[in-house]
Amino acid sequence: MKNRNGLDISPEFISRQQKLNAWLVERGITYQKVADATGLSLGFVGKIFSGKKTPKKRIDQLINMGIPAELLPEPKPPCKRGPKPKHDSNTTYEKAGGEG
Repeated sequence: MKNRNGLDISPEFISRQQKLNAWLVERGITYQKVADATGLSLGFVGKIFSGKKTPKKRIDQLINMGIPAELLPEPKPPCKRGPKPKHDSNTTYEKAGGEG
């Protein structure tokens, strides 16, 4: 299927995010309404929908609101940060700028 500009708009060429946005528009749901309903910021909702942030807790929350799971990004496990580097207590630090 091609649109009036000659671009292929077959369902397999439409991204997940485009399908999600179409689903929301069809139902009159804005990102702001989702943000208000979830208690999240508008920016964070945008990051979830785009797939930049995908906390499982929030994806599940959106699914429970009725948004189809196949339109949402796959939740990714949180990145665990390693331990903070230890500083050698025997190291002396000198002031910058020469002799002090």
